[in-house]
Amino acid sequence: MKIAYQGIEGSYSESCAKEIYPDCKTIPCKTFDEVFTKANQDGEVRAMIPESNKTTGNIGLEYLIFKYRLNIYEEKFYPIRHHLLGLPGTKIQDIKNVYSHAQGLSEGSINSSQITTMVKATPPSINSSSLDLGELRRGFHKKIWQKVAKAKYYPRVARKSGFEGEPIVTFTLGSKGELIDLRLIEFSSYQLLNEAALETVRRGIPYPSIPKPLGRDSISFNLPISYVLEE
Repeated sequence: MKIAYQGIEGSYSESCAKEIYPDCKTIPCKTFDEVFTKANQDGEVRAMIPESNKTTGNIGLEYLIFKYRLNIYEEKFYPIRHHLLGLPGTKIQDIKNVYSHAQGLSEGSINSSQITTMVKATPPSINSSSLDLGELRRGFHKKIWQKVAKAKYYPRVARKSGFEGEPIVTFTLGSKGELIDLRLIEFSSYQLLNEAALETVRRGIPYPSIPKPLGRDSISFNLPISYVLEE
């Protein structure tokens, strides 16, 4: 079995894949879109995707599934363990600064776990036409992802300069679809792409109201905005 994942060798996604399928061949990818593309184009490839964690929520899995027409194949809860590294002899009470990416700092302060989802390239199955709350929620999420995808743009200067990256935005919508919070939880190496990702969400305004049956005053989304020159 071949399993594509976003990240480098030794990442949590690869480790999870190896735990489930010790004999699998793993394929590292730069972006989530690249992972889904490989699974979509090759029936022997599965995509290992971190759906969510307790700190940052979901990564926009529904958007990627709708975009690439894939199915959830299997789920695995995988623990996240971070280690504090320092010079030999350092005492914990002497530490003044800790450097890490945003998720690492927050995940390290709580006992968190990650849901990693297997996705396979097969046509989605047709479910019952009855609209339960789960279907209503997924339908609402799909509308949001479509609005963001339509608003996405690749800055001309960034494209000409060969800038690539995949910043992840988190944003919260109020009951009437108003944007009440917007920030980055993962940054690309280029400020121009980070700003474009935030502006993409702003350009999606107005967003639809939250369906009343969901009983929510607000809903938050985490969404990777992929900038790849081949797109």
